[in-house]
Order: sequence, then structure tokens, then C-alpha cells
Amino acid sequence: MDQYSQFISAMPNGVAVYEAVNDGEDFVFVDFNPAAEKIDNISKASILGKRVTSVFPGVKKLGLFEVFQRVYKTGKPEHLPITIYKDDRQSGWRENWVIKLPNGNLAAIYNDITEQKKIEEQLKNSEKQFRLISNAVGEAIVLVDNKGIIKFWNPAAKHIFGYSAKEVKGRTLHELLVPDALYENVKQDIIKGFAYFAKSGNGNLFKNHFEVTLITKKGEERQVELAISPIRLYEKWHAVSVIIDITEKKQTEQLSKKYADKLEKTVKLKTNELKAANENILKMERWAAIGELAGMVGHDLRNPLAGIKNATYVLRKKQDLLGEFGACMLDTIDQAVEHADDIINDLLDYSRE
Repeated sequence: MDQYSQFISAMPNGVAVYEAVNDGEDFVFVDFNPAAEKIDNISKASILGKRVTSVFPGVKKLGLFEVFQRVYKTGKPEHLPITIYKDDRQSGWRENWVIKLPNGNLAAIYNDITEQKKIEEQLKNSEKQFRLISNAVGEAIVLVDNKGIIKFWNPAAKHIFGYSAKEVKGRTLHELLVPDALYENVKQDIIKGFAYFAKSGNGNLFKNHFEVTLITKKGEERQVELAISPIRLYEKWHAVSVIIDITEKKQTEQLSKKYADKLEKTVKLKTNELKAANENILKMERWAAIGELAGMVGHDLRNPLAGIKNATYVLRKKQDLLGEFGACMLDTIDQAVEHADDIINDLLDYSRE
């Protein structure tokens, strides 16, 4: 086996070599490597020397035959992905490169990309569903690649940031989140962080919730809550950011705290006032009791005082029996009774209010 045949046989791609018939009217199989046999499920021995149009009758419908003819005439290589129908229910994809060899023959180099196409189709469907859901929710949803460049920007993101999807195209999310005054200081750290994320799909920013203050297109400050999760797309790490505007919530919390503090101070003041009022009421009740008691005592004391006064009056009628000393004692008793009566009057006047 010569080096050419060894090279063709060792290639992981399917390789079919054709010789032109009647100046490119048709093409005959002259070589067919093992990879091609596996991809097309056909043996090399069964097709060598046969025309392409007889082995694959539908080749003209696929556009591949026209590519063969153009490459044969111009000598310029061409690339063509095509769908190969195995039957009415099943199809596969082939990616073809057609080149003209120095000896005038054509070589078709191709791969079976059916599984890759299925995955791409699934990704397209998933992306379509992702966009439909993202456009319907109220939270901002932003998809960035492993460098932080924005790849998807839903309407809610426009509402929060003020930028349209067209305006943020090619920009990075961290450029919009980090204030200009700080961006240059942390730029290199961010770049290093995304370089690590591109390799590992991990980092300090991921799987955590945190709050940041961003500046909108109009220069307004908005408080947002941010959550970033890694996702694998097209064999590369991407990140989905969910951003919730909590500006009004924060303002409400601040107002609530302000009113709560004010209410606490008011309640404390009113409590002190009520406590003082209660103490005054207790004092008043005590004084009222004292006043009532004083009235009762004064009334009760006047009766014996009246008796004493009456007794001294009677004794004065008998002054000749008492003598001078007795008269002096009666004066002392009368003075004491009057003094006691004055005290009772003062007590009653004081307690009457």
C-alpha cells in the first residue's frame, strides 16, 4: 500500500475519491476509505468503478453533484452541509468538503454531524423556550459568556438599566454594574475572575445572592439583588444573571424603620406621661383620702373640745370656790381649746380642696 492509500485509510473523516466521466458529466468511485464505509454503511468493494448517480440516485437533489461539477471546472474547494435521507422517517446530516486533486480527480471529505445537529436543534429549542420565559418574567435576566460579554438581555433588564438590547451588545455586565469610579480599580480582578470561570465554570460570584447599587442610563441609582449561576452552552461556560430591582422595597424598609423609630419614641414619651399622670392620680387619691380623714378627725375632735369648753364655762360660775389659781388654770384650758380649734380649722381649710 503506497503512502497515499495509507493516509486515506488512516483518516478519521470519510474520504471518497472520484474520477470524472465525459468531462464532468458524471463521476466514478476510485477510492473509499474505512471511515466512509462506516458513515455510509456501504463497502468499498461494492462501489468502486460505479458512477455516483447510480450509487446515490438522489445526489443531484442534494446540491452536492453541482458542487462536484463546479469544483471540477474551477478547481476551487467548496464546503457544503447537506441532509441525507435514509428513508421517509429518518435523516442524517453530512458536512462535506470537496477538493480537486493534482491528478484531476475529486475528493469528498465528510463527517457525520447528525448528533451535533440534534444537539444544536435541542439548544435552539431550549434557547427559544428560554427567551419566551425570560421575556415574560418581571425580573431582569441576562446571559453572558465566559468573558462577561452580554449575549441575551430581556425587556425587564431594559426597564431596570434603561439600556436596550442593541445598546448593550458587545458590552460586559460588570461594566454596567460596577460604578465608573471603581471600575478601573477592579477591572483586572474581574478579568482574572472570568478567566478562571472560563476554565472551571466556578468562581466567587456564582451561586450567591448579593445586593449592589447600579447607575441607570439616566444616572439614577437603583438597588438590585443579583444572583449568578453557571450554565454550559456550545461547549463553553456561560452565566445567567437574575437581577431584581429592590429600590422600592429598600425605600419602604427605610420609611418603615423611620416610622418605627418615631413610633417607639412617641410611645416612650406617652408612657412616661401616662406614668406621671398615674402618679399624680395616686397622689390626688391619697390627698382626697387624707382630706376625708381630716374632716372626720376634725369633726370628732370638736365634740370633746366643746365638752371641755362647756366644763370650763360651768367652773367659772363657781370661781369663788376655785380661787385665783383655779381661774388661772381655766384660762389656760380655754386658750388650749381655742388653739386646738384653730388647728382643726386650718386642717379642714387645707384638706377641703
